[in-house]
Amino acid sequence: MEAVLQLPTNIYNDFRSHLLSQEGEMAGFLFMKTVKIDGLIFFEFLDMDLIQEKELESGGYCGLEIGEEGWNRIMAKASKFKASIIEAHSHPFSKKGVSFSGYDLEGFKELVPQLWWRLGGVPYMALVFGRKDFDAIVWVDSPHVHRRLKHIVTDDGKILKPTNMTAVYLDKRNSQWKRRGTHDI
Repeated sequence: MEAVLQLPTNIYNDFRSHLLSQEGEMAGFLFMKTVKIDGLIFFEFLDMDLIQEKELESGGYCGLEIGEEGWNRIMAKASKFKASIIEAHSHPFSKKGVSFSGYDLEGFKELVPQLWWRLGGVPYMALVFGRKDFDAIVWVDSPHVHRRLKHIVTDDGKILKPTNMTAVYLDKRNSQWKRRGTHDI
């Protein structure tokens, strides 16, 4: 099942601008309603939360960690809206062909199952933005099986396609791991 992210143009522009506003990594969250239609899952915008630099416990070029206060606010909003969360951060140093880092993928191993459990099994998406493009991973049916984002569509009709570099890497890695009896992140 592929996913489609639907965003108002001004929200997409403000969100992306925030993520790429610093030389180091920045973060933000989108709260989304999800609807499944004809083999696609649509993520529809409800609200956003832009993490401020002072809310980061660590950041810069080697990873990003959001402080406890920020996470508590994010979880409270997700619960209030009964929403799926889209976590996004930036790799502003990436000029072309952005993908999630090994550090990001390791973090997903713990974060995705925990959020899946805390939010009652709603779909979860992660985005990473570079200067020229973005990548995405989606968990729809399980916190252990990723899916691809087909595209972002804005209300002015613009269709933005992810690099899918991480999904291609994970698909290849997972096909090798399945032969050995292990599973996805």
